[in-house]
Amino acid sequence: MMKRITSGGRAASVATAATLVPQCANPNPVPPTTMAHSVSLGRRSTDSSLLQLARATVDVPAKHYNPTTWPKHFTADDIKRLLVGHLSSASTHPQYDSLAMLLHSGDTDSLTTLVRVYTMPPSSSEGVVVEQFLNKRLGNNVNNNNDDELSKAAATMPMHEHTNELFTILEKALPPWRGSEKRNILCCTSSLGSSSGTTQFVKTFVSSRRHDAAKYGRVIVCRCNLPSEKEMPWMRHVFEEEQLTNAMGGAPNTTMYRGLCELVRSHVESVTGCPQDPSKYCDPQTAYATWISETAWYFGIPPNAHDMEPLIVLASCEELADRKHRSLVHRSSGKPYTLLEAFCLVVPSPHSVFVIGSDAHIDTTDPVMLSIANVRVLELGGVIRQ
Repeated sequence: MMKRITSGGRAASVATAATLVPQCANPNPVPPTTMAHSVSLGRRSTDSSLLQLARATVDVPAKHYNPTTWPKHFTADDIKRLLVGHLSSASTHPQYDSLAMLLHSGDTDSLTTLVRVYTMPPSSSEGVVVEQFLNKRLGNNVNNNNDDELSKAAATMPMHEHTNELFTILEKALPPWRGSEKRNILCCTSSLGSSSGTTQFVKTFVSSRRHDAAKYGRVIVCRCNLPSEKEMPWMRHVFEEEQLTNAMGGAPNTTMYRGLCELVRSHVESVTGCPQDPSKYCDPQTAYATWISETAWYFGIPPNAHDMEPLIVLASCEELADRKHRSLVHRSSGKPYTLLEAFCLVVPSPHSVFVIGSDAHIDTTDPVMLSIANVRVLELGGVIRQ
């Protein structure tokens, strides 16, 4: 099991991670709080904004790890009082005057980077509960085809003996190839539909073979046929790619980029509880760099930790496999790319995406697609013992 870095070791690892991208800036900074110099609530004023500011100072505390919550009038002594109980090393202290100068100048990106080098993340950053995380993201094994009883039964049925063999194949196919310019796409399909227990397959694989990665925020799991998931901003962006026409202009996959970036941003915000600045998720490569650095800081993930590569898992993605992209066409067949194929291709190399569904297919004959992606398609058959 991976252990969190503590004390002085954290400063070095966080400093390395912090160079990837600026950290955790809040696009909607909260008003100052009453740490040392509070807004006087007794002062009469006709300015309603001042009244709102005063109320907010009571409700929102300053957080040592998030300088966007610090009052702009904080002095070096105020900052010292806030940070002193959260330093990662008793022998190493930041230059509080420099921190105050950055705060007053509004350079929260640099300030946040420095603060994270010298301080510990929130005390609650021991990792997510994987079982709860998977149940939340994958639902209660209920799908949209009125197969509730079959799906519920699948969750309690034992797996086939060959499931471990399938897991081994997945493990070999998913790790990124260092230095490769190709992303990895693994597609698992099952002709048996809901009774094959594909949702339970995902739960078992993640909890048994990617447990630590999921625990420390490096695995994104979505069940695409849940009504609540279809209303998520990331999926709305993906569906927009089908609805737009070439006459509307814009580069192909623009909304796909937005969909992927929003999926990553919202996941990082969910597992860390730290507001995420959309500007740090402006394109797929930047989004992944932020994902890696944010989780490294928050959970204390050491560099080059084993089996901690970012992974996106899309379950029950039949609808994405059925809808067509507005402009991308397979050279080999002349058929449009599906939204599922287009989404997989915006995952930056050399990272991996795992998609699974009863009718989730990825083309393996298009030379253009194969030039930028390692594609593997598996037919699961019945992964649940009948």
